[in-house]
Amino acid sequence: MESDELKLFLLGGLQIRHGRLGDLTPDLARSKKAQAILCYLALNTHTHYRRDLAGKFWGDKSEKLAQGSLRVAINLLRSAGLEPYLVITNNTLSFDLDSAYWCDAEAFDRLLARYRRGDDAGDAHLLRQAADLYRGDFLDGFTLGDTLDFDDWVVVQRQHWRELALTALDELVNRLSAAGQYAEGITYASRQLTIDPLREPTHRQLMWLLARSGQRQAALEQYEKCREWLLLQLGAEPEEETTAVYEAIKSAPHTSTRPLPWPSPFLPTETTNPPFQAPPRAPHFVGRSQTLTGLEAALRAPVAGAGSQTPPRWGIVGMGGVGKTTLAIHLAHRLRPYFPDGVLWATAVSDDPMQIAETWAAALGYDFAGQGTLAERGAALRAMLAEKKALLVVDDVTLAAPIKLLLPESGACAILLTGRREDTLRSLGATLMPLSELEPDDGRQLLTHHIGAERAAANAPAVADICDLLQNLPLAVALAGGYLNYRPHRPLTTFVAQLRQETGRLSLDHENREVRATLSISWQGLDEVQRHVFRHLGVFNGRAFTPEAAAAITEMALYPTLDRLDELVRLSLLTSLPGGGEWSRYRQHALLADFAREQLGDAGARQAADGRMAAYFLSFAAAHRQDYAALRPEWANLDAGLAAAYQRQLWAMVLDYTAVLQPAWFARGHYTFARQAFAWAAQAAMMLEDNTAVANAWLYSGIASMEQGDFDEAWQKLTQSLAQYRELKHHQGVTAVQRNLARIALDRAGYDEVQALLAESLHISQTILADDAITAELLYLQARRHHRQGQNEIAWELAQQAVEMQDQVGDRRGLVRTLRLQAFIAIARQDLEVARMVNSRALALAEELNDINELAMAYRGMVQIHWRNGDLAAARQSADFSMALLKKIGDRKSQALVQFQYLLIDKAAGAYQDALAQAALCLPVFEELGYKQNIMFVCYHVGDCLAALGNQPDACHHWQRALALAQELQLPDWIRDVTARLDG
Repeated sequence: MESDELKLFLLGGLQIRHGRLGDLTPDLARSKKAQAILCYLALNTHTHYRRDLAGKFWGDKSEKLAQGSLRVAINLLRSAGLEPYLVITNNTLSFDLDSAYWCDAEAFDRLLARYRRGDDAGDAHLLRQAADLYRGDFLDGFTLGDTLDFDDWVVVQRQHWRELALTALDELVNRLSAAGQYAEGITYASRQLTIDPLREPTHRQLMWLLARSGQRQAALEQYEKCREWLLLQLGAEPEEETTAVYEAIKSAPHTSTRPLPWPSPFLPTETTNPPFQAPPRAPHFVGRSQTLTGLEAALRAPVAGAGSQTPPRWGIVGMGGVGKTTLAIHLAHRLRPYFPDGVLWATAVSDDPMQIAETWAAALGYDFAGQGTLAERGAALRAMLAEKKALLVVDDVTLAAPIKLLLPESGACAILLTGRREDTLRSLGATLMPLSELEPDDGRQLLTHHIGAERAAANAPAVADICDLLQNLPLAVALAGGYLNYRPHRPLTTFVAQLRQETGRLSLDHENREVRATLSISWQGLDEVQRHVFRHLGVFNGRAFTPEAAAAITEMALYPTLDRLDELVRLSLLTSLPGGGEWSRYRQHALLADFAREQLGDAGARQAADGRMAAYFLSFAAAHRQDYAALRPEWANLDAGLAAAYQRQLWAMVLDYTAVLQPAWFARGHYTFARQAFAWAAQAAMMLEDNTAVANAWLYSGIASMEQGDFDEAWQKLTQSLAQYRELKHHQGVTAVQRNLARIALDRAGYDEVQALLAESLHISQTILADDAITAELLYLQARRHHRQGQNEIAWELAQQAVEMQDQVGDRRGLVRTLRLQAFIAIARQDLEVARMVNSRALALAEELNDINELAMAYRGMVQIHWRNGDLAAARQSADFSMALLKKIGDRKSQALVQFQYLLIDKAAGAYQDALAQAALCLPVFEELGYKQNIMFVCYHVGDCLAALGNQPDACHHWQRALALAQELQLPDWIRDVTARLDG
C-alpha cells in the first residue's frame, strides 16, 4: 500500500511529493503563490489569520481582492490533494503538524539538535545525514517578484540554512580529519566550497586534506583555484595564512614522512595597532571645558605609590541623563595620543566582568579564556595591565566588587569610571568629579546644534523655554532636539506648550522627570511602525544589538528594520555604534530602554518578545558555535536569551541552548554562567522527563565547577550524574564522569579512589565500548597516578600504551599531553636522553597544533632536562620561553610551576637569595590551590637554601613541613630524603 506521506524538499530546488499522488510540483506550478504559502506555513507553524496572509502575499491589492486571491490559492492546494495537511477555518490557516508529512529542513534541524545534545554520542553519522539533506540554497531559484515580504523572508531563510549547513560541514570535516578519514573529508570540504566558493578557511583545510592524503599536486592546484575565485569575485589576493599553507605544502619534500602541520586554532596574536574601544564621539558635544581640562590633566599625571607608580583613578558621578558617558567618550578621544597601549572601554551595566576581561585581553593580544573564575582571570588581567600604559574606561558602574578585580593597582595605566552612586565609585578608590546639568548657554547651544542656527535664532525665547523646562539636562535636550529636527515645520512654541503639559503631568519628585517628559512626547510622535520597533528594543535592556537581531524580534524584514533604526537614531532615541561588520550595532540609553520595555504592554506581549529574542539568539549560536569572534560581542545577549527561555519554561529550547553553547563556554572559560545554565538544563530535562539530559546537565555542571576549583560542588554534581548514568546503563556517560572524578581525586591525592574509578572505566572502555581513545585517556590518568606516587616503571608502561593508542586513533591533543607526562617520568627515572627525545616530540607536536598551553608545558619539560644535565643557561632560556607563553594566556598556576623551576636553577647556581625570592612567588599560589606535593617540593628546597645561608633553625622548620606532607602523601623516597636532612 502506497504511503500518504507528504514530502517537502525546501533545501535546494522546491519539490513537493506525495507517496500516493506522486510529484505534485508540476500541479502547483501554475500558482507560485500557492507553493509559496505551503512552504511558508510548513516553517511558520503557528496559526495565521487569513487577512494577514492575504496582506503578505497580495499587499498591492485591496483587502477584499487579496482575500479572494488567497481563497483561490487555498482551493488550488485542496485540488492538488493537500487539504489533509492544512487546518483551514473561515478566519485562519495553518499547517497540520499532526499530519503524515516530512520536511527536509525540519529533518536537517532535528539531526543537528541531536548531534548538539550528544544523543548519539556526537556521532559523525548525524552530521553526514544532515549534510546530505542540504542539496542547495533554501528554495533555490524560487522567487515571487511582486511580493517583497515573502522574498525578503526567503533571503533570510536562505542565509540561515546556508550558515547551518556550513557549520555542520565544518564540524564534520574536522571530525573526519581528526580521524584520518581524508578521502571523505575531501568530499565534504569540496561540498562546502560549492556552497561558498570564497570561504578561505575551507580552501586551506582542503589543501591540507589533499596533502595529507598524498595528493600534493592537487593541494597546490587548490590554492590556484582559490586565488582565481578571489580575483574574479573580489579582486583580492588570498589571505597571508592561505599563502603560508601553500608555501608549507610546496616546500615539504615529496618523500617526507613527517606529517604536515594542521591549520591553527584561535590563538592570541600580537596587536599591530593599539586598540581603541571607545564609542564614536558625540556629534554635538558642548560645554564642560573646565571639567574636561581638569580630568585630562589628572588622568595624564602619574600617581606615586608605595615603591611603584599607581594608576590615577577618577570617577564621573551624576544622575541619569546628565552626560557622564558622553563626557567619558570625549575624554577618551582627547587622551588617545597619550596612551601607547590603547584605550579600553567597557559598559559595566550590561557587560559581564568575565567578558570584559576576555575582550580587553584579546584587544592587547592575550587569551585568558583558560582562566575559569573572575578571580583568576582578573589576576591575569591586572598583572598584564600593570606592564602597559592604557586608558581604562568603565562606564555605568553599579557594582564595585567585580569591577575592582579588573583594575590594576600599579603601573602606568589610567582609570576613568562613571556611575550614579558616589559610594560605589569611592569604594573603587576613585577621586570623584561630580557632573550636573549644562550651563544655560550650553543647553541652548546643544539644542541649536540639533535644530539649526537659523531656526533657533528665529525662536530664541522658545529655545530658552525648552532648555529651562528640561533643566538643561543633556539627554532630555538631545531628545527634544531629535524630535524637533525630525519635524522642521513644527512651531517651537507648540512644542513648549506640549512640554509644559507633559512635565505638569509628572510629579516634581519623579525620577528623571525631564527625560520622561521628552520621551513621552517623542513616543507620541512616532508612527506605528517606529513605535513597534522602539518598544521591542526594550528586550535588550540597554545591551548592544545588531539589525538582524532587531529584525527577528520585531518580525520585520531586515532592510525596513534598518530604516526604522536609523530614524530612531535621528530622533536621538537610539545610538549607533561601530559594528566591525556590514552594519553598525545599536544601543539604547538605559533610561530609554526602561521606557521602551514599559511600552510593550502586558506580560503576554513582553513574554512573546522575549521568546523571539531567545529563538533568534539560539539560531545565531547554532550558526556560529565555533566562531568565537562572532560569539564574543553577543555573550550578554546569548546569556539573556537562555535566561528568557528558562523564565518562559521553554524547556526544549533551554536544552538546545546548553547543547549548542557548551563547547564554546568551556573553550572560552565561561564557567560561571555555564554552571547556572546547566542548573536550568537539569530542571528543564526533569520537566521533559529526559533522564539522559539530566545526567548530561549534571556532568557538565560538575566539569564547570571543577574548572573553577569548586571541587566539593563538582564532586556532588558528578556523583549525581554517575548514579543517573548507571541507572540508564549509559556506559559512555559512566566513563566520562569517572574520568573527571579521577582528576579531582588526583588533585586531592586520593590515590586509592583514583584506582577504583579508573579500574571500572577501563573495564567498560575495553570490553563494552571498545573505544581506544577513551582507553588511552584512562591509561594516561593511571600513569599520572603512579608517577605521583613515585611508581615510575609502572607509570612509564601505562603511558607508553596510551601513546601507542593515541597515535593509532589520531588523538594528537591527547598524545602531546601524554608525551609530556612521559618526559617527566623519564626524568624521574634518571633517563635524560629518553626524556629529551620524548619531550622534543611533544614540543614539535605542540608547535604543529599551535597550542600555547601545551607549548609552554613542553618548554617546562626542557627546563627540567637541562637543569638535570647541569646546563643552567639552557634551563633558564627554556624557562623564559615557557613563562612568556604562560603570561600570554594568564595561567598563574603554571607560572607558579615555572617560578619553582627558576628556584631550582638559582639554587643550583648558588644564588640562594634569588631562589628564596622565587619561592615567595610560587608558594602562595600552591597554598591557595591546595597543591600539597608542590608545597612539599618548595619547602624541601627552601630548607636547603636556608641551610646553605647558615639559617639552620628556619631550614629545619621548612624540612619539618615537607616531611609532614611527604608522610600524608605516602611518598617513601621523599620521607627518607627529608628525614636524612633533619637527622644530619
